[in-house]
Amino acid sequence: MPTYVYKDTVNGARFDFFQKITDEPLEVHPDTGHPVVKVFSPIPVHFKGAGFYSTTK
Repeated sequence: MPTYVYKDTVNGARFDFFQKITDEPLEVHPDTGHPVVKVFSPIPVHFKGAGFYSTTK
């Protein structure tokens, strides 16, 4: 199952939460009951192969 990062909107604490992709996102912290928002972060992209532009010689 994927791990998602959530941020507590009351105190700013971040925490990881394991849930299925098909599950609805959390709206409240499971322990404190504070409202939370999902944190999105960029993912790395690697282009490999002979068909991509390269600056190395």
